[in-house]
Amino acid sequence: MSRNDPIIRTSVSVQLKWKLFLEEYAENHCISVSELINTLLEKQLLRMKEYPESSYSAMKYQPRGLGYKPVHLNLRFVKYSRLKDVMCVFRFTLSYILSLAMESFDEFMDSDKNLDCYPHFCHSTIITEVENITVFANYWGIPPGEHTITVPPG
Repeated sequence: MSRNDPIIRTSVSVQLKWKLFLEEYAENHCISVSELINTLLEKQLLRMKEYPESSYSAMKYQPRGLGYKPVHLNLRFVKYSRLKDVMCVFRFTLSYILSLAMESFDEFMDSDKNLDCYPHFCHSTIITEVENITVFANYWGIPPGEHTITVPPG
């Protein structure tokens, strides 16, 4: 996150058994719990995107009676707005979305055998000049190693 990104500080209720697990996993992989939860939420949103369904029912919460503790999150404003939109469409609380992600934790994190310092979801722009025309190539995520920019004829 750059210094100019507006940051939203919020919290999410996490079951005690998952909170301890997340803290240990984050410590072992040298990332913050907030970053780990952001990654899980993003992966769950991508999964939910595959099966969109809006609901006009009441908001869905985690089951009562389980022990919960709040975990603080730092979110970029854009990501927070996206989460709010998804919460409204699906009628799920943020903690419920996280609980869905925790059920698939192993599957989500297997693809991240090595968590590096790059954000999982970032914006990149490559500026090149093609035939005396400045061309901007925008990528969501880290751009491919070999990117080529072609200008259609005409």
